[in-house]
Amino acid sequence: MKTAAQAEAYGGVPGAAYDPCYHQVCDNLRGDGQNKALYDALREDYQLTGNVNRFAFDVNADAVATSVLTFAFDTSTLPAPAAPAPTMSRVAALSDETRQAA
Repeated sequence: MKTAAQAEAYGGVPGAAYDPCYHQVCDNLRGDGQNKALYDALREDYQLTGNVNRFAFDVNADAVATSVLTFAFDTSTLPAPAAPAPTMSRVAALSDETRQAA
């Protein structure tokens, strides 16, 4: 839930969920099923299409595009991949190999 201080700093409605329609029927681009009073209040601070904040969507889409473009050409700044965790089939195979070696 958004606090009064967070609403003051970032916009939105104090006491409301950060994403009131998250994974619910009203989580759509048309606004079907939304709490009208809540979304009217949210529209005072945000540009919404349905329950999607268009500004936040644009900022995040740009961030994703930048990271894809960056790492498509150079992954040298990424850490080395970790070894995969053992799966049950690998654990069983190792147990079989150990038994056969004994």
